[in-house]
Amino acid sequence: MFLNSKQNKFVLFFIFSFFLFCSCQSIYKKHSPDFSFIENSKKEFVWEELTKGVWISHIEYEDYPLIVHAVKLDLTNPKLKIVVTESELFNDKGMVKRETTLSFAKRHNTIVSVNASFFKLKSFLFSSRGEPIGIHIDKKIHLSKPFLEYGALCFSPDNSAFIIEKQKLENLVGIEYAVSGHKVILKNGKAVIADIIAREDSRTCAGIDEDGKTLFIFFAEAENKKKSRGITFNQAYFFMRKLGASHALHLDGGGSSTLIIKRKNNFFVEVPSISNFSLRKVVTNLGFIIE
Repeated sequence: MFLNSKQNKFVLFFIFSFFLFCSCQSIYKKHSPDFSFIENSKKEFVWEELTKGVWISHIEYEDYPLIVHAVKLDLTNPKLKIVVTESELFNDKGMVKRETTLSFAKRHNTIVSVNASFFKLKSFLFSSRGEPIGIHIDKKIHLSKPFLEYGALCFSPDNSAFIIEKQKLENLVGIEYAVSGHKVILKNGKAVIADIIAREDSRTCAGIDEDGKTLFIFFAEAENKKKSRGITFNQAYFFMRKLGASHALHLDGGGSSTLIIKRKNNFFVEVPSISNFSLRKVVTNLGFIIE
């Protein structure tokens, strides 16, 4: 998510000062291990089935520390339906009414819902609407403008998924649903390393297997550094490949990272699990319904 108003300088300074003040209590140990600790760990994703064709898993690396979560969805399940932020939330200027992913999940009765695109705001605290950065497609209707430098997670009418690296118009034909992401981090099973500052943060990523019939959604937490450091932008490919993805990209992360699941007709916030703050209102969401 991005800010674009000079009027927010004071608010941003206040927020920065607050986190700086709190950092002495939340930061991990200076001599914590490097990422090779994670790469060499024998911990694996152990899947719990939420319903037919939908699984969830969690791994906690206590000595790093790091908490990660993943969802796996069988897109060939005929009862699985895709839903994204709908056109009714967009105004004629392409601005979207912000809401939490939990609100989205309850309205659509999803079994899994996640936050999606990065977005722009005039005011982080006071704007009721935001602008998604990149393409958003609902039922073949293009609701926002493509952003060439970003990739996107797309779904065909048969529910199969594919990831585009650049949001060129010729790549956006015949798509039933799409949410904008950031840069591609995994392509044909190989890491795509970006020239981005190596900062540990909360991350949301989406990936697909080689034939686009299995979707993986991954989360790394960092909203409480004492409990989970998060990962850098370029470290995310390791987990996507570990999950079995051939292609993957980042969705919006940081304080926007949200995973909502439904168990026995109740909705639960799986991510964030260690934050002391309320859920952030985002601009676009992606969900899955079992009919």
